[in-house]
Amino acid sequence: MSGDYRQTRSLDIPSIPRVYFVAKIVRTEALRFRSSSLSGHLIHFITEGEVEQEVGGVRQVLSVGQAVWYPANVLVRGQVTQGPWSFITVNFECPELPAVLPDQRVVDVVPAALDLADSLLHDWNTLSLDNIANQARIGARVLELIAQAYPSTKQSQAFTGDVSLWWQIERDYSRAVDAPLPKLCELSKRYHVTGKQLSQVCRQATGLPPGRRLRAIRMSHVRGLLVSSNLSVSEIAYQTGYRRVQDLSRDCDLVFGCSPTMLRNQFAQSRFVNL
Repeated sequence: MSGDYRQTRSLDIPSIPRVYFVAKIVRTEALRFRSSSLSGHLIHFITEGEVEQEVGGVRQVLSVGQAVWYPANVLVRGQVTQGPWSFITVNFECPELPAVLPDQRVVDVVPAALDLADSLLHDWNTLSLDNIANQARIGARVLELIAQAYPSTKQSQAFTGDVSLWWQIERDYSRAVDAPLPKLCELSKRYHVTGKQLSQVCRQATGLPPGRRLRAIRMSHVRGLLVSSNLSVSEIAYQTGYRRVQDLSRDCDLVFGCSPTMLRNQFAQSRFVNL
C-alpha cells in the first residue's frame, strides 16, 4: 500500500576469507618462553594447564576454560607454571573484526566453546578442504567461535594512558597502511608527545621500537595480500605504502626470512582454506 513503509533490519556479517591453520599445541615442561604472535587474528583455547604471560604491557595468568586473543605481530613473554599446558589454536583473517586489545584478550568461555574448538580441529584435520561444503563448515565454526569468545566491553579493564595511546596509533596506522611509513618525528607532532615518550610506550606495549613495530604491521598486510590475492608484488608494494619493490623485498626478508615470492609459494603449498 502506498505510504505504508515497514522498517527492515539489515546486518553486515563478518567474513572469514581465509583460515591459515587450526592445531593443538602441548608444552609439557615448565619453562620460560619468548615468541611473537602471527599476522591476522589468533585465538588459543586452553584445554589443560596454566601459564603466565605478558603481552602489550599486561601480565596475566591463563588457565583451563579461557580463550586468549593475540594482537598481530606482538611480542609474547611467558612461563608455564602448571604443565602440561595445552591449547587449540586458530589463525584466520577477518577484516571486519576489530583487533582485540591486550587488556581484553582473555575471555572466560563456556565448556561448549572448548567442545566447538575441538570439533573445528577434528574437521580441519580430517575433511577435504577442496570441497565447498567443507569450506563453509569450517568458516561457520570459526564464526561461531568468534561469537563465543569475542570479548564484551564489560570485560575490558583500563590501560594506563600511555599504553592506550600506542594502541590508538596502531589503529590509525592500520587504516592508512597504503601511505608511507610515518617517521617518529611525524608521529610525535601528530599525537603531541616526544619521540622518547613514543619509544617508551611502544616498547611497553609491544616490546619493539616504533619503526620496527609499524613495519611488522605493514608486513602483516603484505602477507595477507600475497597469500589471498593475485596482485603482483609491485601492486602490493603500491597498496602498502612502499615507493620501491626492493624496499618491500628487503622488509619481507627481515620479518619473514624470505622473499615475497617465496612467502607466497610457501602458503600455496600449505594446508589452508579460502572461504
